[in-house]
Amino acid sequence: MELPTQELIESLLSEGVLWGLRVIGAVALLLVGRWIAGALRSSARRALERAETDPTLVPFLSGIAYYLAIAVVLIAVLGLFGIETTSLVAVPAAPSTRSPHTETSSTSVCASSWAVPFSSESSFMSM
Repeated sequence: MELPTQELIESLLSEGVLWGLRVIGAVALLLVGRWIAGALRSSARRALERAETDPTLVPFLSGIAYYLAIAVVLIAVLGLFGIETTSLVAVPAAPSTRSPHTETSSTSVCASSWAVPFSSESSFMSM
């Protein structure tokens, strides 16, 4: 079951145009996103300097704002190409969804083992 050459060329051309438009959209999104991330970094830097934040923290915190914005842009670009990005968003959010009061929390196990360092209940082997 072979497609005629003309239909094959038309199919490849339509797919090429579709992917070409996606690439152009992705590049435009990257450029605009980078500009917005830079503006966010500048705004964060000005706000931190006005709040008289420690000068060593200003570039660090404004850099965090910049790279978080870039990460959001990259996830949006991946979404343009049809790549499922829900797992990329869920992985960094997963530790924040745990309740600090659960029994399986590693912090509660660690805190309880340090609270009574010489009792038999707090030995590392019983964890």
